[in-house]
Amino acid sequence: FHWKAEADGRVVISVRYGETANGKAMLVSSPNGFQLERAAAAIGEEAKLPEKGLSLLATLQAIPVEPWMHELQPILSAASSDSHPALDEINPVFIRVKADKLIFKARAFTQVSLALKRSLTASAASVWKARFQSQNSKGSVTYRPEHDDSPAFISANLPYLYIPKEEGRHFGRILEENTAKYLPSINLRIKQLLVEDMNLGDVQIIATAGKPSAATRLWTLNSFSMKTPGAELTASGRWVKNLKNDFTEVKGTLISHDGQKLLQSLALPSDVIHGASGQIHLSLNWKGSPKDFQVKNLNGTVSAEIGDGQFLKVEPGIAGRFLSLLSMQSLMKRLALDFKDVVGQGFAFNAINMNGNLKNGVLLTDNLAVDGSAAAILASGTVDFFKQRLDTRVLVLPNLHTEAPALALAIANPFIGIGSFLAQFEEAPRLHAGN
Repeated sequence: FHWKAEADGRVVISVRYGETANGKAMLVSSPNGFQLERAAAAIGEEAKLPEKGLSLLATLQAIPVEPWMHELQPILSAASSDSHPALDEINPVFIRVKADKLIFKARAFTQVSLALKRSLTASAASVWKARFQSQNSKGSVTYRPEHDDSPAFISANLPYLYIPKEEGRHFGRILEENTAKYLPSINLRIKQLLVEDMNLGDVQIIATAGKPSAATRLWTLNSFSMKTPGAELTASGRWVKNLKNDFTEVKGTLISHDGQKLLQSLALPSDVIHGASGQIHLSLNWKGSPKDFQVKNLNGTVSAEIGDGQFLKVEPGIAGRFLSLLSMQSLMKRLALDFKDVVGQGFAFNAINMNGNLKNGVLLTDNLAVDGSAAAILASGTVDFFKQRLDTRVLVLPNLHTEAPALALAIANPFIGIGSFLAQFEEAPRLHAGN
């Protein structure tokens, strides 16, 4: 501990702890005694007094975040609230951290450089601005806590973000373990998002939070877009929370340009399908916040219109069993249909159409039609995505050359379309015989 009086009446205090931690503070004389004018603290390097405010610097080989959470609680509290008297008196606050490795939630981020600054606006609202870079991520973030009756707001622009694997636990588990009381307004752009083995591509989120004082907290997802290799997902929705209700509802459309590339980007087995461009329309809702999304809680409707493609060899699991069902691999064995010239290279299809309802994660459909090159397949039943169970009834019509409109009409309204449908089925053998 050391102090030095300057010629202008200011006092500089220096503190050192061990070989790595040190700090400085400048006090100025006033009618009420000495007051803090500016200060600095550092770990792993020398503290330098800023021209104004508070400077916190750290250069370390490794930073385990969780043990530091308690020590930095005053700053974290200031970040989540608009007013913090101790920091307001020594504004701005500048924080800079450098580390060879930063460990958070058992995930390692390497070569980390973080610069964080807190300042006050003309209306005395606090604003936090951060710039960061590592081998895993790069970008800038602006955060404004709630002020008066304005909701919190976060804006982020990240050229890339990679969230690495954590041994023994998937990234989704962290989201499940941290429930949300409310969400801020968001303007987010991540040009390249990688989560574990998934390449989620270009992601954009624009959302608006309602007034914090309102009896019903409303968070509106104005737009969500994700462009992956092979597909595009767009969505909008809202989260409503009050004393009686707490639910999220979302409507979205997935446009697939290449089914195989889409599965690859989601780190799913991609050798099960080829081609298969089309659209999937979703209208979903579940209890709780957007972070409470779980398959077993989903309700709503699903529809799909898929174009030219081919089912290839499929693997075990519910997706595999379902695709195997459609690709005729299991039906071949049971019905002894002679489609070896086609199915041997996979089951090609011209179109797949489906409408269904979701209830507690179980899909119910009585309208699934596959227009295949070797046969038409009609199916109805349930698919339990959470328990990975199938309960389906399937009708296979081999060597059928029905027109798509007649097939669709028969499925949509059997009493009108079934006559035309069966008439074409009856004529199919005669046409083949004539050839």
